[in-house]
Amino acid sequence: MIVDSGRLDDPQALAAADPGDMLRQVASSAAQVRQARYLAGEADLVVGGRTVDVLVESMSQVVADLRGVALLPGCGHWTQQEQPDEVNAALLEFAASLP
Repeated sequence: MIVDSGRLDDPQALAAADPGDMLRQVASSAAQVRQARYLAGEADLVVGGRTVDVLVESMSQVVADLRGVALLPGCGHWTQQEQPDEVNAALLEFAASLP
């Protein structure tokens, strides 16, 4: 299920959204998602309580080279504002992994 913008204030709609569906939507409008690392807040409603294993299974279907999934403990949707040091470290780690 893709969450339409009219339902962004509905926590149940956000929790029901599948991050894999969101990536498929992005991938369908781009040539191909080749490398990605998914970083989200553990308390983000979009994640909806899913585990890292569930997210990896869903996202690996649409990302040829999924380079990890990380959930930041105690963090909500605004990862870069809530935990900037952790987000920067994850971005640097991802960038270093690229050819």
